[in-house]
Amino acid sequence: WQVISPVEVVGYVTVVNELLAVQDKSYDRPTILVAKSVKGEEEIPDGTVAVVTPDMPDVLSHVSVRARNSKVCFATCFDPNILDDLQRNEGKLLRLKPSSAGVQYSEVKEGELESASSVQAKEDGVSSLSLVKKQFSGRYAISSDEFTNDLVGAKSRNISYLKRKVPSWIGIPTSVAIPFGAFEEVLSDSINKVIAGKLQSLKRRLGKGDFSALKEIRTTVLELQAPKQL
Repeated sequence: WQVISPVEVVGYVTVVNELLAVQDKSYDRPTILVAKSVKGEEEIPDGTVAVVTPDMPDVLSHVSVRARNSKVCFATCFDPNILDDLQRNEGKLLRLKPSSAGVQYSEVKEGELESASSVQAKEDGVSSLSLVKKQFSGRYAISSDEFTNDLVGAKSRNISYLKRKVPSWIGIPTSVAIPFGAFEEVLSDSINKVIAGKLQSLKRRLGKGDFSALKEIRTTVLELQAPKQL
């Protein structure tokens, strides 16, 4: 075993060929996915409590980070016999219990699912979240020396941090970033007034459940024109 996200979970086993093929699904009950293929760039479907795979995505891949942040159990199993046994348990309710030695699994009763869900809800608690809109800095591009919390996200700031901390013989890629608010500033320019109106209309369609508007939004964004400052 290689345990990427060690979270104890209870869920129903579902076997899929590729995580990619089900990443847009939404499971209506806690689901343990046994996926024969996981490449690393997939999303984890809603309702998934665990992903077990014979593949070895990088521990820093998109799906690995998503699993840890979402408290989803994620593990690679190298033993084909264990994988076969998990697949034979499709539809059954199992408990996965990661440890330093691997992942133990056992069948449980429906009542234990309710108990596990209750405990998880208490552990998660109710937290308040406050979102603060970042203000446009007046510049459309900045160098890594200028990366701050008010201008860029955590990944960009980490590059700047590494540049200051690692020895000089370790090369850090030269980096520039488009700071917060740049897109909104371009969209609000008078040259893009018609495009902005079209996007608002498409957003209303999307809000009513018309997901075909997503493709039109992507196409419309590409029609934006650069302001004179750019």
